[in-house]
Amino acid sequence: MNEQLKIFGANLLKHMNARQISAAVLADKADVSIKTINNVLQGRHATQTDKLAKLSDALDVQFWTMWLPDLAVDPKTDRIIEGLLETSVHLSADALLRIARMAELELNSERSSARPKKTSSAGAENHQKR
Repeated sequence: MNEQLKIFGANLLKHMNARQISAAVLADKADVSIKTINNVLQGRHATQTDKLAKLSDALDVQFWTMWLPDLAVDPKTDRIIEGLLETSVHLSADALLRIARMAELELNSERSSARPKKTSSAGAENHQKR
């Protein structure tokens, strides 16, 4: 079993317990099967990244934080920054680099989806002339 997937599964369970949400409710909210959730929780085999992202989105958790070992979970105060600082001192340089890359990819994705789509002014002018 991949160590990183084991960490994701442990964090998923922490967030589910902290929010008192069942696998069935989470599956419905994330639009994934209960089998997918059980596979993640048990670390049986790799799950597609998009399904993992759906799970973190359904829990309203930043995707990249789900890969941090021993992350403190407190949905009432959302102590994510404090938890990151406490956790990061125990991570290897390689793990920190991988997490930084995931965070950067997620941030870039959020930025690109927040940008308004550009429309060609020439195309709009041509459409108006018709």
